Amino acid sequence: MTPADICRQVFDAGMTIHADGHDLVLTPAERLKPAMRALLVENKPALLAYLREVEDMTAGLLAAAMRSSDHHGDSHAARDDWKRDIADTPPHLRSDLLAHLRQAHPGRGA
Repeated sequence: MTPADICRQVFDAGMTIHADGHDLVLTPAERLKPAMRALLVENKPALLAYLREVEDMTAGLLAAAMRSSDHHGDSHAARDDWKRDIADTPPHLRSDLLAHLRQAHPGRGA
């Protein structure tokens, strides 16, 4: 099972996950079941690496979203909506959103 698959399971269980230093943080923690906890412990190094990659990708995603906003002449409110939407996008789906923005605005980099 890949780290993205595990993140998808966490999201499907109604939780979010992020890295905080050497720790994995899940919210709401009370939804964490013993089987999921065991899976997280077993895959913690790979998950931490994956979540750090997602954080780096998120910076590129925000930049691409702002370029898209520039292209469309979006308002400050629309830019804030982009930022909120990106923050709310589960980690395992952010690469899809980045690919979409890159396809929508080829040659703009991200």
